[in-house]
Amino acid sequence: MSSIDQIYLLFEKTGFEKMTINEKVLFHKDNRYHQVTFVKELNAYIIESAEGMKEVNNNRFEDSDIYPLSLNEDLLNTIYADLVRYYS
Repeated sequence: MSSIDQIYLLFEKTGFEKMTINEKVLFHKDNRYHQVTFVKELNAYIIESAEGMKEVNNNRFEDSDIYPLSLNEDLLNTIYADLVRYYS
């Protein structure tokens, strides 16, 4: 399973609803929307957030957290801990 698929599972495990809007995979909970993007130049995943559907439709996501691949085996554990602590 790819890293992005494992990250998607973490969102679902922590109670987010997976949805596709404008061909983007998003996770929704409490009127907050999140998307996960891989930025090649940073060699990292970024979780971006939007407050409400209006911002989603206007593609107004703000960078929330950066998770570099250099975290290695701690990558998924770090993302999961942050999802529980800050996003839920």
